[in-house]
Amino acid sequence: MTTVLNGLLGGLLVGVLAATVTRSVDTEPSAWAARTTDALGVRTVAARWLDGATRVAYGGVGGGALVALELYVLGVLAVPPTVGEAFGMAVAWSALLFAVRVLFARVGPSPDRSRLVAPLVYHLVYGLGLGVWIRLTWIT
Repeated sequence: MTTVLNGLLGGLLVGVLAATVTRSVDTEPSAWAARTTDALGVRTVAARWLDGATRVAYGGVGGGALVALELYVLGVLAVPPTVGEAFGMAVAWSALLFAVRVLFARVGPSPDRSRLVAPLVYHLVYGLGLGVWIRLTWIT
């Protein structure tokens, strides 16, 4: 059995990886980070740092939530999970998070499809990385 703390740590580490890869695809900060730093009156560099920190925190919370959901509700992953189970669960979770992200983008002020490339890359890397983390660190 693994722990929620393991999911949080894995989500944070994979979030750093996904945020780094996303930064190479999209050099502009997210609209949320740009609006927040504008409201605070700080520069663009701070927006990029805020954007990266938000993506890392999002990854950590997402990883912890997935493991908590798995342990206490779903119970799909065996001990230890097979490669297919780990990747299937992580990629499905990442796809669900991406779908929620797309829903919020359509509700928000500017539903621009080109702004969804970076979140798509983030969620692809996040899902695959979280699958690797789950498979390698599942504590029996």
